Amino acid sequence: MPVIIIIVTIIIGLGIRGVFLERKKRLALYDSLLKDFGKDRNRDYPHGKKHRAAVLNRSGACSKGVDEITWSDLDLERVFERIDKTKSAVGEEYLYYILHNTGYVLEDKEFSELVGFLSEDEKTRTELLISLCRIGYVKKYSPFDYTDNLTTRKKHNPIGHIILDVLYIPFIALIFFKPVPGAVLLFLLILVSIFIYFKDKRALDGVVESLGFLIRLSNEALKLEKKDISYLNAEREKIKALSGVLYSIKSGGGYLVASGRSGQSMSSGPAEVLLTYFNMLFSFDLIQFDLLTRKLSGKKKELEDMLLLFGRLDAAISVADFRKSLEGDWTEPDFSDNKGSFLLIREGYHPLVRDCVRNTVDTDKCILLTGSNASGKSTFLRMAAINAILAQTVYTVCAKEYSAPVYNIYSSIALKDDLLGKESFFLVEIRSLKRVIDALSGDRPVLCFIDEVLRGTNTIERISASCTILKYLKEHNALCFAATHDGELAELLNDVYRNMHFSETVSGKDVSFDYRIKDGIASSRNAIKLLEMYGYPEEIFRGAGELALSKLTAVLDT
Repeated sequence: MPVIIIIVTIIIGLGIRGVFLERKKRLALYDSLLKDFGKDRNRDYPHGKKHRAAVLNRSGACSKGVDEITWSDLDLERVFERIDKTKSAVGEEYLYYILHNTGYVLEDKEFSELVGFLSEDEKTRTELLISLCRIGYVKKYSPFDYTDNLTTRKKHNPIGHIILDVLYIPFIALIFFKPVPGAVLLFLLILVSIFIYFKDKRALDGVVESLGFLIRLSNEALKLEKKDISYLNAEREKIKALSGVLYSIKSGGGYLVASGRSGQSMSSGPAEVLLTYFNMLFSFDLIQFDLLTRKLSGKKKELEDMLLLFGRLDAAISVADFRKSLEGDWTEPDFSDNKGSFLLIREGYHPLVRDCVRNTVDTDKCILLTGSNASGKSTFLRMAAINAILAQTVYTVCAKEYSAPVYNIYSSIALKDDLLGKESFFLVEIRSLKRVIDALSGDRPVLCFIDEVLRGTNTIERISASCTILKYLKEHNALCFAATHDGELAELLNDVYRNMHFSETVSGKDVSFDYRIKDGIASSRNAIKLLEMYGYPEEIFRGAGELALSKLTAVLDT
């Protein structure tokens, strides 16, 4: 009897200690989330990046938004990581989807209001973040991928585990009558149970992990439905409509909550550690897995709706965090005038460039940029393109003012040879430009950014073809921003495009840039001067200068 009292006392003590530790952990997390909100920080991706395309492919966003060339040209992977402060797998994937979908501003007109609410309501935001931390990540499969397999996956048969569990009863009873044989048999049964458990768990691990993720999400959804948050009434109504599925998951998922957890801040508590050992002995989680997968069969749509709901909330908090990190130096876009082709970005800057020089563009006419090397043309193109995409996706622009219609946005900036595809640089260029031309017949006007049109061919054909292509884009209602080193092209398009330029100041052996856009065609070049600045032998830069002068003289004489 005293032994039993001691054991019960120890269990109660461990339970009380677990409750206090869990409360302490929650308060620490709450304080950490408050402190970190709006901080510009790098984050790791220990779970990898391979899941991000799951919701993207499912939604078809690539076919109506940012394509792979534009994503690469603008280094949008780094822009995504700059914005991404999500706490769950669904949040990360949903934010990735938004940044690819340049029609998101039309698809979800309330998203910006949700971001604004979560920016201001600190308590609600932090409570949601704690829930999202509890939901966490999955290592092997995307939650969206898993829902596709719910109705088709071969069901796991738990009969072997049930038989092993039943055998515990006679083996334990045998110990009271024949201690040695009973203990030996019980020990062997434990070894066999653990061996079979890990063998079956290994075969199902990724799926069990994903199901554990859905269970955690269901638990947090039911908690959210009970909270009296008027602004989230729409979300609470959706949860209420799905409550039957969610309660079904919650009631049967107790043994699976700890399975495959890959959260950030909510590590397993004493109860979950104890549950893990029980699962090893009795395979409760694998038995429950079979029962749950049968219940969820045919519920793919309901599960995806819940994933999208929490993904949207997580993405909205991440955008609110991004806005806070900009310290008020941002604006919401104005799409009220959705007619014609124009673009206004006042004092725009690149979100990845610290202390970036700000530039303003206000035009309803295509722009052709000229300027010497390193003067800022490519950075300007990327700044304008990225802000146009941010405007149409996360309603947040790195500028003082932004106004434009909703565009299909394309770029052709950082192209390179396709060695695996055995395509030359010129072929890569013409394929890239052709996709822009094909988009002119789309449902929205085209906004495109092109750096050095057809630089992969000879001068005469480059200028001729570039002039024709840029005119074609203008005549078919594209708003085009193009950069070139060819002053001849600027002259040929002077009546069609608005000529603007970047310039530099040369003082002795130094070249300095102000990185400010100006009207007109650039009148200076600095390629040979840069050779001198970077320590090339005098024979090279002087010879190049003399040769350039002789060629210019010959042109003037003719």
